[in-house]
Amino acid sequence: MTRQRLHPRVHDQGHPELPDLARSEVVMGVEFDTTGASPTESAVHEWLTQRAGSRPRLLGPDCGALDVTPERLRVSWGRQPHDGFASYDDIWPVFADDLENFEAFVRGQGLRHLPVEGCELTYVNPLAPGQDWRRRGVLERLLLQWAHVDPTETLLPTPEEVQSGTRYKIRGQDGAAVGRLYVTVDSVWLETPEPMILVTLTAHGRPVGEGTDGIRAFFDTGFEWIVRGFAALTSTEAQLPY
Repeated sequence: MTRQRLHPRVHDQGHPELPDLARSEVVMGVEFDTTGASPTESAVHEWLTQRAGSRPRLLGPDCGALDVTPERLRVSWGRQPHDGFASYDDIWPVFADDLENFEAFVRGQGLRHLPVEGCELTYVNPLAPGQDWRRRGVLERLLLQWAHVDPTETLLPTPEEVQSGTRYKIRGQDGAAVGRLYVTVDSVWLETPEPMILVTLTAHGRPVGEGTDGIRAFFDTGFEWIVRGFAALTSTEAQLPY
């Protein structure tokens, strides 16, 4: 697995729901502090309509899908037709351009700057697509948390469904907590002949510093935790497509 091509959802009451991540591979977003004046829903919708029409021309055909409300802005990317997944180094400039344009719009409304109070980066990793994980021994080969279970020496057969959630503190270089890494494992059907296992990793926290640099610093740290977390939780076989 390279630093450029990894992937990841998450459920937590402490941060907002994400879009349909079963169909999105990467989601990058920020949450705004709206305790003061903020743009109206109708104004944001008008800006989004105008921005969405110009993004492919300004940012290229692989600019992802933009979603904005007065409370948050996020961009999601699906699988690329030929290259599999959007590169982390490619998605940041797109996201930063959307955020800068939205902030300029807010200032044009005569409103104060909307401080970013939360950052979120999510990767959705389907494991062994096309392979029925319910066959004996497959799940144990893909996920290390099941690897210690010998299906031939236990009363329990291969589970009918899989669902688990784990949360870890993300610490910066100085050891201080800067956010959390959420990991979920779900068995899902995605219009495929066989059910799939989705391993979803989400890094959520506050900017590490002021302005765009602070936002980027958290995303860099979050991405590292996502990549290394995926590598720690899955087998070499599961990581081969990435």
